[in-house]
Amino acid sequence: MSKKQFTIYELIDDDEIRALAGTKYYERGEDYYRRKTVKKFQCDGKVAKATVSGTHPYIVKLWVEGNSLNHSCTCPLGDDGDFCKHCVAVSLACVGSKSTDGSEKTLSMEDVRTYLLTLDKKELVDKIIDASNFNDRLYNGLFMEAASGSGDKADTSTFKRIIDDAIDTGEFISWQEAYDYAQGIDNIIDSIEKLLKQSKATVVVELCEYALKRVERSLEHVDDSDGRMGDILGRLQDIHLAACRKTKPDSAALAERLFRWEISTELDTFSGAVKTYADALGEAGLAVYRELADAKWETVPMLKPGQDRFGKDFCDRYRITKIMEELAIRAKDVEQLVAVKSKDLSSARHFLDIAKIYAGSKQNEKALQWAEMGLKTFPKAPGTELREYLASIYHKMKRSDDALKLIWQDFIDSPSLFSYQSLKEHADKIKSWSSWREKALGFMRGCRCINPKIFQAAQRKPDPISFEPSQPSQFLSIAA
Repeated sequence: MSKKQFTIYELIDDDEIRALAGTKYYERGEDYYRRKTVKKFQCDGKVAKATVSGTHPYIVKLWVEGNSLNHSCTCPLGDDGDFCKHCVAVSLACVGSKSTDGSEKTLSMEDVRTYLLTLDKKELVDKIIDASNFNDRLYNGLFMEAASGSGDKADTSTFKRIIDDAIDTGEFISWQEAYDYAQGIDNIIDSIEKLLKQSKATVVVELCEYALKRVERSLEHVDDSDGRMGDILGRLQDIHLAACRKTKPDSAALAERLFRWEISTELDTFSGAVKTYADALGEAGLAVYRELADAKWETVPMLKPGQDRFGKDFCDRYRITKIMEELAIRAKDVEQLVAVKSKDLSSARHFLDIAKIYAGSKQNEKALQWAEMGLKTFPKAPGTELREYLASIYHKMKRSDDALKLIWQDFIDSPSLFSYQSLKEHADKIKSWSSWREKALGFMRGCRCINPKIFQAAQRKPDPISFEPSQPSQFLSIAA
């Protein structure tokens, strides 16, 4: 005997909605329903759909599985699985759409479908075209469908015109308008992605790059507080990569475009291209990319200890440095990576980075040399990280006295609960915390600049839990 198939009308009523949503969301949802924010409502008994106008238009879906009511909403709470106020509003619309005997009293979309099937082709086409005049998404979608063409060709000029119309609005896009603005661009990207599935990868590469340039430019005129435009940039790059892998474009030309873009953008577009696009570029393309990078790198001046690295060319230097590091890591060449890092020795941190690179490749002697060189070069302010790193090496070399001298100096240079905890951790390694603790407390008693709360915390027993040591540099992966 088959199980009974319940309908939404049988599963949902006012009490059930309250139980699912809770009082707060129920009251807000009821207010939404009364203010008639539920649009495009349709229900066939098993599935209910609607758009609810809130901060943004949110899409709500309710459906039946077995004897349970399921729900979804595109709002943040809905993404977390909550029965939000928008779900409440649509649920109340369901309750309001049934007669007292529980039957549906409004037409469903299935009824509309049945009606449309009775129309001849010309009538149906005329209705679609008329509707497109009042719906930008439908209008653009129809043009892009027509521009898709057949075979491996497409009308790129039409696509570009529609991209321009959607992105270049000519006015500032406020935060309240940003959702609809981004949604319009996303709809166009859907059509570009569809071209990829139609084996028009060459066209997709061209259109993605065209759209990326315009999206980058548009960000100067958009309040993107929600980060939707950043998502659009990421999506376009993903489709571009997929198209390049599929079509295998001219590798030299692709390498040059990627490099020029990566070296000049302020938005990380195509950042890390040498790694991401390696298979699409092939050896020939990678060689061109490397040649361009080397030429740019030659123009970058050496920064000596103490020099200001945050000048007007800081961003340019940062981008080409990241590219050169990526090339060195790809080549698995430790000395090449050290040469890149050595071009900027303006701070002790860079000496530490090089020490960690050598340590990661099991060249411990060179690691020690660079760490000690950083300490010698910046004796007054080597930084806590460098001192901690050297101290850990000294402990392994049975030079614990030297390790404690470093950590003690760090403590008196910057007395804090953190540096106190660090002193305890290192002193514990040689079971001498008792004497070092008294020394530290004595120092704090005589130091007027110490925050009293730090001193009080340090006096408590047991002593504060020590911190976790910092993680190794990302560059250690080169040694693998």
